[in-house]
Amino acid sequence: VDPCRLEKTVKRLKKREQQTLEVIDTLAPQTLDQIPCVGHNRIVIIPTTDVEFAYSDLSGVHVQTAEQKATSQLTLKVLEDKTPLIRCHRQFLVNVKAIKEIKLLDNGLAEIITQSDHPIPVSRRYLKSLKETLGFH
Repeated sequence: VDPCRLEKTVKRLKKREQQTLEVIDTLAPQTLDQIPCVGHNRIVIIPTTDVEFAYSDLSGVHVQTAEQKATSQLTLKVLEDKTPLIRCHRQFLVNVKAIKEIKLLDNGLAEIITQSDHPIPVSRRYLKSLKETLGFH
């Protein structure tokens, strides 16, 4: 393989990838007011204000409201970036308005209890930023 030709091809592919990402960014909304969820041959639209928390496991990303649990094809990273949900654990996001109580546990860990009494883990890594978001220092 000619090194000059390879370099030219790689540059062309990188440029094409960058253009594709720019198109996606202009088409995709900056924030999400609703989260599309799939299941049972239907798409359920859940307002972000109704979401208590979202989490991921081996079967996908799940969105929990007070009344229902649904599966979304969006990633936790997208939900974190485009909704009011904040990270409280590597696998969990929480709606700050849905927090009823935070139980402080041993070893710097904590557990959130939501308005509908769902327990959510809080890791040491995210506890400080969660407290700051809620106004504790």
